[in-house]
Amino acid sequence: EMHHRVKNNLQQVASLLRLQMNQSQDHHVDEALGDSLGRILAIASVHDLLSRDDLDHVGLRSLAENLIQHTSQSILRGSGIRFQVQGDDTSLSTSQATQVALILNELILNAVEHGFGMDQTGQIHVTVEVNETQVDLWVSNDGHRLPENYSEQEPGLGLQIVNSLARALRGTFTMKDELGWTVAHLSFTRTLGE
Repeated sequence: EMHHRVKNNLQQVASLLRLQMNQSQDHHVDEALGDSLGRILAIASVHDLLSRDDLDHVGLRSLAENLIQHTSQSILRGSGIRFQVQGDDTSLSTSQATQVALILNELILNAVEHGFGMDQTGQIHVTVEVNETQVDLWVSNDGHRLPENYSEQEPGLGLQIVNSLARALRGTFTMKDELGWTVAHLSFTRTLGE
């Protein structure tokens, strides 16, 4: 019941952001509000999954699939970008699921915005590998390569959020070009007790 209420409250906040976006005449404001909307919906996805099963844990693959569905419906209608979720599944605590949802949201939006733009075709793969309590998560795209001047030391806001959340998970985050794909990699230890 609590997760259902939280999800509904987050949906109301999302609706307010959408109204504000509709009133805005400034592309930069629209973009910032859209980014905030995505972050709120990522958290709402966690609570949506928790309210369905009335559990304190969320399946990582279900979470990834839910976020991709929201992204496809909200910003990718009619695009040629295809998503694939593959690999292992594992349960995450509410706290870790929320952090991972925000990270996934940022990485998926980053891949769409910088890898493809809104009018290109391509693939985004989300791959999960679990070894006991170690979780490795890759978000890869076959769009544009990282810029020549890309530096993990000077990330934009989205990757600053990812780095901060990776540290909160006591994990690591890297991003590089690999075999024609741009690959973002998050590694952390799963803790069910949080």
